[in-house]
This record gives sequence, C-alpha cells and structure tokens, in this order.
Amino acid sequence: MVAEGFAPGAKLTSIARRYRLHPSQLYEWRRELRSAAAAEPSYPPLVFGPLVPESSGASGAVTIEIAIGGAVLLRVRPGVDLTLLGEIIGLLKAALL
Repeated sequence: MVAEGFAPGAKLTSIARRYRLHPSQLYEWRRELRSAAAAEPSYPPLVFGPLVPESSGASGAVTIEIAIGGAVLLRVRPGVDLTLLGEIIGLLKAALL
C-alpha cells in the first residue's frame, strides 16, 4: 500500500479507502518510510535478483517477506495472484530505488 502511494499520480485517499484504512494512516506510514530512509543512509543500494525459495513445511508452502529496517513492506503467502504481486513488486522497486 505504501509503495503504491509513491507511484506517480497516486491518490493516497483512494488507496486508503480501497484497503479500508483511514487516509491519515497511509500518510503516516509513507512519512515514516521516508524518514527511515533519510535517517539510514548506510543501507547498501537495493538489488533485486532472482528468488530461490525454501519450502516451509511438509506442504511445501512458502511465505515471502520484504522488510527494511524491521518494517515488513510486503508479505506473500501461497495462492497470491501473481499478476498483482508483479505489479506490487514493481511499485516497491520504483519507490525504493
């Protein structure tokens, strides 16, 4: 949601409503992410590469998390729509790079 809010022309109020959040919460998360990025210039540049998941249990189900500075930006569980996931990861890359 936060990454989506950084996209050019994004309307934070519309995004917040779609996820049933109060718009001020999304504005706050975005502000916190910007502050954390400004306060932590020691982070190495982000590099996105191929993922090689390890199974987590007998079912082989995999949960993927993308976190920065202890904040989980994205958590993906089995069954996610891959088209939507690709769009979200694209937004994250655009917002963070």
